[in-house]
Amino acid sequence: MFVLPAPAEQSAFWDDVKTTGSFVLQQSISTGSSGGAFMRNVLATIQNVLETKPPPYRVVFRPEDSSTRYILLGAGETKEEIEADWRWLADNIMPVVTDLDDPIERTDFVVTKIRFLVSMEDGPDYSTDRQMRAAATTFRQTFNVGRTETLVTYYSCALYKNFMLHQGWLYLSENYFCFYSYIFGLEKKIMFQLRDIKDLGKARSMGGARDDSIEVVTKDGSSYTFSNLFHRDETFDMLSQLTANTMKRVLLNSEYATTQHQPASARSNHRYSYSHHRSPSVASSANPDANAMRPPPSPAPPSARAGGSLAEQIARQRKDEEFRGEFGLPYGESLIAVIETASMAVPGVLNVYTGKLYLSTSFVCYMSRDYRGCRIILPMAAVRRIERLNGTDSYGASCYELVITVWHQMGISFKAPLDSGECNRWCDALRGQLKAMVEEQKFAKANHTALSRYTLKAFCKTCASERLLQEGASGEKDDSEG
Repeated sequence: MFVLPAPAEQSAFWDDVKTTGSFVLQQSISTGSSGGAFMRNVLATIQNVLETKPPPYRVVFRPEDSSTRYILLGAGETKEEIEADWRWLADNIMPVVTDLDDPIERTDFVVTKIRFLVSMEDGPDYSTDRQMRAAATTFRQTFNVGRTETLVTYYSCALYKNFMLHQGWLYLSENYFCFYSYIFGLEKKIMFQLRDIKDLGKARSMGGARDDSIEVVTKDGSSYTFSNLFHRDETFDMLSQLTANTMKRVLLNSEYATTQHQPASARSNHRYSYSHHRSPSVASSANPDANAMRPPPSPAPPSARAGGSLAEQIARQRKDEEFRGEFGLPYGESLIAVIETASMAVPGVLNVYTGKLYLSTSFVCYMSRDYRGCRIILPMAAVRRIERLNGTDSYGASCYELVITVWHQMGISFKAPLDSGECNRWCDALRGQLKAMVEEQKFAKANHTALSRYTLKAFCKTCASERLLQEGASGEKDDSEG
């Protein structure tokens, strides 16, 4: 399998098997016959600790201007796999390289060609991260999972089992929890599905001296303790989010299966009730006619775009879920920008609060961190004007002042420090949201529809209090007529 071209030093870990011009096929000493069994185990242990179980075969390109520096082109777990890559190079790359006279042109041609092949094969997720692609290749080959199983992230850690530490690598994919270790000929491999996790918690190692471990308990009663995690909290949060995502998929699948066994009338009522809670994208796919009345998608802010690695997207998903749960916002709201330190004041109120100012897709939220506990949730539909001014805080220092005026003319003032770029990023994100709001309102007006989340009347119709008021008004009307 070809990999992203990367520098590779000449090492005692590798023996040359084939050489054609500047191309060299090498075999790891850990799988060869040279050096003896003890030396092979020692070298394999060192490789496993330093790398994520490096493959035993590789193909490198040796530039003519260097006798010790290589460029890694491909790697394989089996001799058949690396031989196939070698034959492809011999048929497609080596003849062209031989015809080129300039050594720099030869190197550029080889690197560009292999990089293009890698990007076409794996897509943009792994094409720019050599280490992540190598880890994904090792994960698939070690645990025999298909290419459809996406590796999210991996960590270096140690498994504590039977009074022994097995130093190795932890692999987290969308559906599996995997661990691999190879120490002095002793191989340890663990693999189970994330939905089989029964309990997950943080732990301590070294008799409670080091706070660097997590403990995983599966449904069959097996318990695993992983230590030496340099990013223990990040690992725990990622594993928690992946497990939660897996359980959500299980619940959705079970709900779908239950619905399919219901009578047609029950399934119809179930779909009708469920359509009130699903996201707009799901509703539009279920009803193609609704797409004609739906405004064009607004440009997503930088922090809400789907770019980045899968691990970054899952981390953002976790933050969005925590944000929605904190303020009780509807599903689909995404956190765009945050001002970590902002003081809030309301005209006529003596108290001044200090907390965080949040901006999401459709709301402006504020949460104080002091004991008085002030929380504000402002829908964008209720905001009439937002101004950014230069002001002074309670200590007389210069600061930014954001004044938000709602539709009933109440002004709320938020002050943020000048030396922080959070206020500028927050305002830039707000500017993008306001442009999207204007476009959506224009579309709604041109098509004579109220499908705009940024209009006050359309927003009020989604509130339970509005329905209660309508029911109360209709009841009073019936009483008067009676």
